[in-house]
Amino acid sequence: MGRMIQLCALLSLVGACGDSGGGGSSCEKAGALLCEKACACGGSKCVIAPETAGGATISFDDLAACRALYVELGCMGGGNQTIDHEACYEALSGAQCAGTTPTDALSLPDVCNSKQ
Repeated sequence: MGRMIQLCALLSLVGACGDSGGGGSSCEKAGALLCEKACACGGSKCVIAPETAGGATISFDDLAACRALYVELGCMGGGNQTIDHEACYEALSGAQCAGTTPTDALSLPDVCNSKQ
């Protein structure tokens, strides 16, 4: 049950975004950076570890799969307005990989989680 709640909190980041045209919305920029950094941490996979997830991670086979969730799906229709995507982007800029191996996970800053 606890992991399901944590997963839902992480996925709420998905629904908090804007349109997909031009240079991209703040959601798209945050989602793209999230995926790029997660893929750099995860070795052959893209791995994300929310700070509030108690060790749970979410992994994707590749950058395209991560972007499909966090940018393409997550940033359409306005979505969840409880996330400050500009603050999330700034926090992601300094986010580090958690762990010490090539298959580490990106430590997702709490500011990138929904406030619901």
